[in-house]
Amino acid sequence: MSSTEIVLIAVSVLTTIVLSALIGSLLYKRRVKRTQEEVDEKSKLILKEAEIAAENLKKDKILEAKERILKMKSEFEDEANRKKSLIIANEQKIKQREQAL
Repeated sequence: MSSTEIVLIAVSVLTTIVLSALIGSLLYKRRVKRTQEEVDEKSKLILKEAEIAAENLKKDKILEAKERILKMKSEFEDEANRKKSLIIANEQKIKQREQAL
């Protein structure tokens, strides 16, 4: 083998190594980019699902609060009516006592 052939082989080997490294690097970057895009999509989906779940929970809590307010209002009205009836009954007793005197 001549020195020219050795140099040619060495250059070919180095060129092959450099090109392999470049191609490998490009493929790796492409893979990383694709993986990052998949992660971004999954994170957006998770966030959207979380927002939907939060909105549903919010609606449920608002509905529970409205139901509780209606129940409290009904209880208050029942108590007010009971006290009003008691007042009316006491007023009638007082009128009857006044008439008896």
